[in-house]
This record gives sequence, structure tokens and C-alpha cells, in this order.
Amino acid sequence: GGGSGAVSIGNPGNPTTGGSGAKGKVRVSFSTLPFVRFNASVTNQTETTTTLTIGISLTSTSSSNVTLPFSISSASTATGGGVDYTLNTLTNPLTIAAGSTTASISVTIHQDATYEADETIIIEFGTPTNAALGAPASHTITIVNDDAAPVNGLSVSPSTVCLGSSVTFTALSNNCNNIIRFYSSPTG
Repeated sequence: GGGSGAVSIGNPGNPTTGGSGAKGKVRVSFSTLPFVRFNASVTNQTETTTTLTIGISLTSTSSSNVTLPFSISSASTATGGGVDYTLNTLTNPLTIAAGSTTASISVTIHQDATYEADETIIIEFGTPTNAALGAPASHTITIVNDDAAPVNGLSVSPSTVCLGSSVTFTALSNNCNNIIRFYSSPTG
């Protein structure tokens, strides 16, 4: 596990009578640091506007404040800044007060109407102070797409056309707000 040690050397004896047979004491003491970790490594969230609380915990209390830097991994595929999500926890590093064992990171997921692949937000711990890094040290939030796949097509009206008749072509798509119509009229 994680730990730190201290070595103290007592008086080695009387140096005037010593010679090579001097005696001394060695005292070794260890204080074990708690481990800090995410409570889970994964959260799956359907793409809807909601706020997630990502739990963090220490394996035991610390007599000192524990500071914990964190970052969003460059391997994340979701866009922050209010596009796909907003990171609500702005204090970085996080501080777990002496005697406490929990903290959290808050993330708001934003709804959109765009059909897309599932997206990820990967939160990673840096090196903590007054604690050792435990596992899991990263948390992946998967934003599960809930938008329908686009339907694209072309309709022709009327379906049977005689020479000299007007025809309407309509481009269909459920991922845009506009319907485009093309008209063909007989020329005279």
C-alpha cells in the first residue's frame, strides 16, 4: 500500500570510549496514507439535460487536508463548455477536508437534437497530496445518443406524370427544419 516512513537515530553512545563498537538506537515508524479513488469507473447517461454527481472517496480519514487535481482527458469525445456537457466543479484541485472521506465532481449533460455516436467524458486524477492514488483513478461518462437516425429521401407528386404536367419533388429529412421543394412546369 501507500505509506511514508521516518527514521530517527538516537545517541550512538559515548564517542570518547566508543571506537568501532559504538551502540545506537534506530526507530522506524510508518504512517499509512489513505487511498483516493472514484467510487465507480463508468456512468452511462442517456442524452437528456441532467446533472450527474461523480463520487470520490478515501479509504480512511486523513489528519491533513487531501488535495486532488483532476482533468478532462484529451481522449474524451464529448464537447464541453455547454455543448454536450458543462463541468460544474470548478475548484481544482478538489480538497477533502481532514477527517472527511468523500468529495464529488458535478457534470451537467445537455440535450441536443443531433443524431450522433455515443460520446464520452473521461475525468482523470492527477497526483494527490496527503493521499495515495487508488483505483479507479479515472471515470468515464458515456452520453448515450437518444436521437433518431436521419431519414432522407425524395418524394415525387404526382407519382404518375404525363408529358406536359407539373411535377413536385420534395427532399425529405428529419434532421433539419426545412423542406426543399423543386417544381417542374411544362414549357410552352
